[in-house]
Amino acid sequence: IFSNSNIAIMKNTFGCILLVSLFASALSFSIPGVSTNPFVKGQDIPLFANELDSVMAQFPFDYYTLKYCPPSESDRATHSEENLGSVLLGDRHDITPYRLHMQINTTCRTLCPQFLEENDVLLFSWMIDLEYNVNFVVDNLPGLYTVDETLNLSRVGFPLGYVKDGVYYLNNHIQFYLEYYTPPEANQSRIVGFRVKPYSLGHFEMIERDEKKVLRPLCIEGETLDFVSSTPQRLEANHSVIYTYDVFFIESEKQVGTRWDAYKLLGDEEIHWLSILNSSVINIILTCIIAHILRRTLKNDVRKYEELSRSEDLAEDSGWKQLSREVFRAPEGSIFLSVFVGTGVQIGLMMILTLFFACLGFTEQADRGTLLTIVILLFNFMGAFAGYYSARIYKMFRGTHWIQCTMLTVITYPGANFVVFYIIDLMMTFEKSSAAVDLNTILTLCSFWFGISAPLVFLGSLIGFKKSPIESPAKSNPLPAVIPPQPWYLSTFFSCLLGGLLPFGAVFMELVFIMMSIW
Repeated sequence: IFSNSNIAIMKNTFGCILLVSLFASALSFSIPGVSTNPFVKGQDIPLFANELDSVMAQFPFDYYTLKYCPPSESDRATHSEENLGSVLLGDRHDITPYRLHMQINTTCRTLCPQFLEENDVLLFSWMIDLEYNVNFVVDNLPGLYTVDETLNLSRVGFPLGYVKDGVYYLNNHIQFYLEYYTPPEANQSRIVGFRVKPYSLGHFEMIERDEKKVLRPLCIEGETLDFVSSTPQRLEANHSVIYTYDVFFIESEKQVGTRWDAYKLLGDEEIHWLSILNSSVINIILTCIIAHILRRTLKNDVRKYEELSRSEDLAEDSGWKQLSREVFRAPEGSIFLSVFVGTGVQIGLMMILTLFFACLGFTEQADRGTLLTIVILLFNFMGAFAGYYSARIYKMFRGTHWIQCTMLTVITYPGANFVVFYIIDLMMTFEKSSAAVDLNTILTLCSFWFGISAPLVFLGSLIGFKKSPIESPAKSNPLPAVIPPQPWYLSTFFSCLLGGLLPFGAVFMELVFIMMSIW
């Protein structure tokens, strides 16, 4: 069906597509941290709200799950750019009604009042107990919240509220601090820093006037508020809460290219470096042990064969030479071994190219989800190599069911990941989490899988099966050798257990950091 000329045309077409993709990526090249939006004085700066998340809970929620001030109809038309990676990560930005104007300070501005029913109070209280945080974003910069000023300890996102003496208090007044940089002889400025400071503020206090008790507003627009002597806002059912905010712009000498430096210092670098050192030492020790065992084994066998050669007694092979004609024998599950090798090549090439594009700066930190999008696209485009190498290995084992091998290459690894992903997504949907993926995104992933990856796997498999089989350096015996009974500590279970113990110890600390970053 496919002649050599058709195969050559397919190769050239795939090469052209790859070159065009690389050229298009080169045109969109940007230096990380430099691609920002310029603002003139008085220009409106949109403030977005990201998900409500917590280190004590697995499910993030949408910002408007709680009873906050909704945006107006005109504000709803403002959307943050999203891509496939940001949707899969649940990194979705919702516009908020907060009004921020470049270089114009605002104090004690009222956003809106909200009447809290009993269900609203229960939901707020539940999230406060689980230490959920609010995440605001300005110009793709997440808002930093200072946890401890003396230790200069910050984190992304601020708490919803707090509990004191069994009473719940809501952080309903937010102070926004925006640092901006204006280049010399320029009328446009760029945001280089964004911090938030929450307060719980009861907006009225009871005072006596003309021998009568009256309510006096605490927060008056344009006036400076004393938060020390003010009364905090309690969470009470069938009561209204007023949301207010302050905006302060601070001119800074910080360059635009360094505005992400503050976010790189949020983690505990000392523990991270110790874990890396621990993994490296264990890997070195493991390599030395294996090298020493192999060296002693081969040295003893070589000395034994030299003695046999001098005594001219070569009647029977012994030692590792007994396995010389068993090494390249086709295993029972040769088709699955071929599929796993091909998939491993696909994942390896995807990782190498992802690191290559990341080092060049194509995955800018401000572009949410770009890295995951590149990983998904590269995995699908590397399907041709998965099909090629699985076909080559399978043909080396003298396999004949090439269509079955190709279909397993298409389905096995992506299918297993898709099943796990879909089960987790069902749990997210059941909990009404903001990280749940909609049907359109799932259909998009399936179109990539069967529209890009599957055809490329079949193309690579066709090319691989057209090649002559790989010749083994040693022939195999017609009948497999009989393996004598082994002691219990050399059984398959204990061999797998001991063989994976040291590698697990090497990656254990890094795995802890990965799981902490996920949850």
